[in-house]
Amino acid sequence: MEFKQYKRKSVSEMRPITGDDVKHFKLYGHIDANHKDGHPITPHAKVSISEEDIKAGSPKLGDMIARNPKNYEDQWLVAKAYFEDNLESAEQEPQVDMTFKERLEIERKELQEKVTKLGQFIGNEKFTTIDSDQQSFLLIQERAMFTYLQCLEARLTRL
Repeated sequence: MEFKQYKRKSVSEMRPITGDDVKHFKLYGHIDANHKDGHPITPHAKVSISEEDIKAGSPKLGDMIARNPKNYEDQWLVAKAYFEDNLESAEQEPQVDMTFKERLEIERKELQEKVTKLGQFIGNEKFTTIDSDQQSFLLIQERAMFTYLQCLEARLTRL
């Protein structure tokens, strides 16, 4: 069976791994699933940790524990690298106090991520399977985005 890509429809509830979690795992071989107040839900509810994550040294500081918002006993470890590559805070950060330069830096970072992803797609075998007109449009879009990125970088160096 082939893996397909899916996007989440809602936000995920997560908390960071603590030093106490790591100590508990080293002593008992598991982490208790906790409720909001930090107390164990039930004696049998444990955080699921895959063998691959354990082989990679988890649980460790920087990892996260996710939970099913409809069933707090269903909790699992999310490795730091996966979390950083795929998730970000859903809480809106106030942008009122941001300077013009900070807003420009965020714009540049977001555009760089989009340029990188588009470049990866264009370099992928799947690119050759789409309509030739769409291929042309994507190549034009990539060049325009790259020019836009260069412009942002030039503006930032002059601030």
